[in-house]
Order: sequence, then C-alpha cells, then structure tokens
Amino acid sequence: MDWNHELLASLVWLGEAFIVSLIGLAVTVAVLSRFTVWGRQFRRITSIYFNPQRSKLPLLWLAVIVFMTLFAVRLNVLFSFWYNGFYSAMQDLDAKAFWFMLMVFATLATIHVGRSLLTFYLQQAFLIRWRVWLRMRSWARS
Repeated sequence: MDWNHELLASLVWLGEAFIVSLIGLAVTVAVLSRFTVWGRQFRRITSIYFNPQRSKLPLLWLAVIVFMTLFAVRLNVLFSFWYNGFYSAMQDLDAKAFWFMLMVFATLATIHVGRSLLTFYLQQAFLIRWRVWLRMRSWARS
C-alpha cells in the first residue's frame, strides 16, 4: 500500500460509498414502508420529522451519521493494511519501515479517536432531537 496516496484514494472511496449507501438507504426505506406493516407504521411516525419541507436538518444529521459510519469502515480497512505493514517491517527487521509504520499508526489512532467521539456525539444529539420532537408531537395530539 502506498501511504502517500492513500488519503486521496480514501476520499474517493468515501465519496463513492456515501452515494451508494444513501441510494441504498432510500430504496430500503421506500420498499419497507410500502410492503411491510412495520414500515408503514414507522413511516407514519417519522415522515413528518424527516420531511425536507419541514426541516432539512434531520436528513442532514442522518446523512452525516451514515458518512461517519463509512469513515469508520474505511479506517478499519486502513488499520488492516497497517497491521500488514507493521508486522512485515518487524519480521524483516526493517527499522526505517518500523518507525514509519508507528507514525502511520499514531496518525490513524488520532483520527480514529476523534472520529469515535464525534460519531458518538452526533448519534446521541440526533436521538435526543428526535425524542424531543416525538414527545412534543405526542403532547400536541393529546
């Protein structure tokens, strides 16, 4: 793996995977809400919240959470390649490659921790906003 060009390759992969994932998510939601009882019940509860005419923010939050999940997948792939390079350097007794791979690990680990914290915050904030909206809607109906 060429770590010097991996940033661009990862960005391209993230972009492609994000588009495909959003299309797949939209198709899955449409099929479930049309052909299953559970899907129709879910649509009845959530369609107003996720309606872009009401607000685009919930859809944006959901898209960011999907993106962050894909980012985690890409980081796991990069960690897998890192393991290969790191243990190969140790096995070959290549000190230069060993220290390079440690720097790669430090970078990946820092990004991973930041991504984990941000993803946790985004998911929790999304759930809190959704629950507040559901509670307010429930109170307005009663």
